[in-house]
Amino acid sequence: MSKFAQLIVFDYTHPVSGADLRNEAILQSLNQLGEVRQFQTPPELYRPANGIISSLNDSHFNPIVKFQPDYVIVEDVRLHSLVRELRKELPSAVFIADFHNIESLRLREDDRSRLPWFLKLTAPLIFARKWRSAHDDDIKMVSLCNAVWVCSKTDAARAKPFLSKDKLVMIVPNPIPIWCKNHQSMRPKFNSLSFRILYVGHLGYRPNKNAVRYLATKVFPRIKKINPTSTLVVAGRSPNRRLKQFLVRISGIELIANPSIVSEIYNHVDVAMLPITEGGGSRIKVLEAMAIGCPIIATNKAVEGLDLTPGVHFLLAETPTEFVNQLQSLSASQAILENLCLAAQKFVSENHSGAVINRSVALAIAKSENS
Repeated sequence: MSKFAQLIVFDYTHPVSGADLRNEAILQSLNQLGEVRQFQTPPELYRPANGIISSLNDSHFNPIVKFQPDYVIVEDVRLHSLVRELRKELPSAVFIADFHNIESLRLREDDRSRLPWFLKLTAPLIFARKWRSAHDDDIKMVSLCNAVWVCSKTDAARAKPFLSKDKLVMIVPNPIPIWCKNHQSMRPKFNSLSFRILYVGHLGYRPNKNAVRYLATKVFPRIKKINPTSTLVVAGRSPNRRLKQFLVRISGIELIANPSIVSEIYNHVDVAMLPITEGGGSRIKVLEAMAIGCPIIATNKAVEGLDLTPGVHFLLAETPTEFVNQLQSLSASQAILENLCLAAQKFVSENHSGAVINRSVALAIAKSENS
């Protein structure tokens, strides 16, 4: 029986974030292939911007070495120093880098999102050292691993500059959140006089904060002119005081901070709107809405990497006017609404279910044996 060690940065009791959910899905898939142990990286080794800068000692990798895994799956490229030491102690193990995102590219988008529009063109100068360090981390991790896992064909293409020609790259798609499996699918039906619109995401993440502000100031006011009693529900973890104060000033917005049960929120909304224009991420918010039958109006960026078809799985909108028009088209036709939701549910079932993740992980492990 094979033995698998999964190295994660942050421990979790219940998976909540996109990273947690992906780690847990892979853990469960590996459990079907052999013995698995999950190891949390010591927090003192992890630095969000600069990689691992603390010196390593035996206590950091002895538990992993003692386990003697055949495979080591590492979730974060900034753990390359730990991987380098582990390779010395586990020369016969297969090392796999699980790229939740292409980290250096995600960092570039996140940093750009922090700047006002008039400084965005200068971002390569402002963040040059930081971006170079992140790029080096990608290169170092890839060079130390036998194989790389990515979330999508889009990320596979983005990873090419970091890879040698013979490096094995496998697609292990992101999972449908666990709670969706036991959730009764929505029966979408609009009240054309009062829409309930949802934005859900980590509210400490700047691209999500920017999307919420855009929705609140550019899109929602236009909706209220047509349907004055409509509500915008903003739900997510870690909203700061500034965002809370901003949202409370706008009539018709309901903030649900740090929701304990996301499913209950979906039970009382009509549509999810995702005007995301920047950043990376695992798009879990899209998968969960699709899985339970909540229609989605979104930008191309919001569904990036999922291979969705506009007009079939979601409705595409890039401007405030387009968001409003798409909302009106959904409310005007029950047939369009139901067909959209059914197609979305079918898509996630065929491409992101537990069975699909299990097959993808099993195939990726089998191919990595010869890498």
